[in-house]
Amino acid sequence: MKRKILAIASVIALTAPIQSVAFAHESDSPIALRWSAESVHNEGVSSHLWIVNRAIDIMSQNTTVVKQNETALLNDWRTNLEEGIYSADYKNPYYDNSTFASHFYDPDS
Repeated sequence: MKRKILAIASVIALTAPIQSVAFAHESDSPIALRWSAESVHNEGVSSHLWIVNRAIDIMSQNTTVVKQNETALLNDWRTNLEEGIYSADYKNPYYDNSTFASHFYDPDS
C-alpha cells in the first residue's frame, strides 16, 4: 500500500507543471493581475466596482427585504457611486500612498 501511494505521489510530482518565477525588473511577467480597481466605470477592470454591482444585483432580486425604490435610487446615483468607489482607492485623503491604512476600516482611528 505504501509503495502504491509513493508511486502515485511520484508520478504526480514529476508530471505536474513547474511554476515559473517572476522578478520585479522583468516587464514580461507570466503572472497576470486578476484584481484591480483602475477604472471608474468598467467593472471588468475594477474588482471593487464588480463587488458593488453584484450586491446591487442581489438586492434587486430580493423583493421581500429590499424595496424597489431602494435599488432604483442606487441606479440613479450609479455614476456618483462609481466615482466614490474609485476615489476611495486612488484619491487622497482616502488613499494612503505608503501603507494603505486609510483604505481599511480601523475603529481605533
